[in-house]
Amino acid sequence: MGKAAASVGKKAQFLIVDVDPGEQSGVIADFLRGIGRPGLPAAIDKRATLTRTYQVSALSTLLVVDHTGKITFRATDPNPRQIQTALARAGAR
Repeated sequence: MGKAAASVGKKAQFLIVDVDPGEQSGVIADFLRGIGRPGLPAAIDKRATLTRTYQVSALSTLLVVDHTGKITFRATDPNPRQIQTALARAGAR
């Protein structure tokens, strides 16, 4: 995810969503540093609003949503190539 965010610049927006309502912000900050993108926006889905809305049932799920709001890619734990391809298909290249 970190490489994908760096490669598309401002052509895409990223949001890291933690589905554990009890997660501490320090854990998220450590994760973001670990992927080399400490500035990515992140949120804790305390009421499972995003989880329910986007029907996320597994950790490490990645969704790519195009400019019209349509989900164009969904995968659990995708590899960097899959992420890059999905972003390109959604117009973020």
